[in-house]
Amino acid sequence: MKDLNKQSESEMGAMQNALNYYYLNGYKVSRDYSKLRRLQYFLHDNEGTSLAGSLNYTEMNNFIRGYGKAYQKFGYAINRKLSPL
Repeated sequence: MKDLNKQSESEMGAMQNALNYYYLNGYKVSRDYSKLRRLQYFLHDNEGTSLAGSLNYTEMNNFIRGYGKAYQKFGYAINRKLSPL
């Protein structure tokens, strides 16, 4: 379990660096251990709205990278809430 915590801390640091790199302020990665003793990560905003959940490290890293690139390419419009017509 000690090795798992050490691995988890370095993975969390790497994902936080990715969030900072893409200027995804206001987003946070949380972790949980699944029943099979695997680390699972969740991405959510400050309001608690989940953007991605229950992904392993590689999947979450790829999600953050893709979301970050889309965020940069299309500007901050993807983060706005659309009002009904």
